Amino acid sequence: MNKRILEKINELHNVLKEELPDTAVLFELEINGTSISHNITYKTAEQLKLEHISMRNIKGEFIK
Repeated sequence: MNKRILEKINELHNVLKEELPDTAVLFELEINGTSISHNITYKTAEQLKLEHISMRNIKGEFIK
């Protein structure tokens, strides 16, 4: 992949880690010829326990 694109993706990742709450576990971005869309998934510790999932947030921290 293009070096500049990878740099921008890494920049976006850093901004997401800084700005999203600790319950954000997934950020999806879709870009096509006519639109840009994004989705953020949030999970609380209680939701993860009910689903029997041990998961990290966007920051890489375990949600306990």
